[in-house]
Amino acid sequence: MKKLLLLIRFTPLALLCVMLNAQDGSSEIIGIWEFQTMTSVYYSEPKEITTTDLDKNHRETLTFRADGSFSYRGVYDGVEDASVGAWKITKVKLTMDVRGGKTICNYEVNGKILTLTFNEKESDEFYGMNSVLKYKNRFIGSKL
Repeated sequence: MKKLLLLIRFTPLALLCVMLNAQDGSSEIIGIWEFQTMTSVYYSEPKEITTTDLDKNHRETLTFRADGSFSYRGVYDGVEDASVGAWKITKVKLTMDVRGGKTICNYEVNGKILTLTFNEKESDEFYGMNSVLKYKNRFIGSKL
């Protein structure tokens, strides 16, 4: 009985240590992230800057799992979308592969804030742009 009580007392502490240790390196991104804001700079003449904040027509949840899978669900300009894909991190680059399309961006986790930075080169159809998206960790200590 005494061993059982010790196990019950120390299991939560051991799990907490594992979760804190899992935050090193690329595992810091593992968890559930809720969209907060996006700022885009279009390199047109004149330069255009747009900001989109979380509201009923602009919301998104990203879920990164330890097995390299992720999912997203959101509303973009009032249109719902959801999918699953795979993710990996190489240095400071996050690669997300969804439906055969890869998105590569810089990422940073600072406390409970995930920042994704995308750069798009100018093409015949579109101006070059830089977008910075910020997400907040939805559940404190929740690592999947």
